[in-house]
Amino acid sequence: MKFLGTHHVTLDGKNRFLLPKALREKLPEGQRKNFVMARSYDNEKCLRFYTEAEFESTYERDLTLDDKDPDVARFLRLVYGEAMPITLDSSDRVTLPKYFMDLVGISKDVVLTTAGNKLELWDATYYQQYFTANVSALGELSKKMSSGIYNKKTVI
Repeated sequence: MKFLGTHHVTLDGKNRFLLPKALREKLPEGQRKNFVMARSYDNEKCLRFYTEAEFESTYERDLTLDDKDPDVARFLRLVYGEAMPITLDSSDRVTLPKYFMDLVGISKDVVLTTAGNKLELWDATYYQQYFTANVSALGELSKKMSSGIYNKKTVI
């Protein structure tokens, strides 16, 4: 899935937001209602939304890790122990559990932004602070990405 853009959305009184039409239309017909929500595992204060297919791919990859290693076991617990399925309602809204809102400090005004193959939901104020603090590093990050040092490696 190739998602692009940033969308400012507002939570209603029941902690719901409408998934923007531009994002819904990017989804294959059979994958427009069901997602998996998980906390960000790079210590950023956002929630990530994966299509079920994308989450399954990530999950299968992570199951190849050696869970006898304490770091791997801790990672798997933290990521998958709090992941949960999310289904859009009949009006294409997502309902956020209060626990997850509190976990990442989400209030009424939020930003739904794209991060490659997933969506991220941020508190609008925190996202603006994050963006402002990090945008100056974009040139250096681009050089690193172009160098290939972050390419996914095949584990044998």
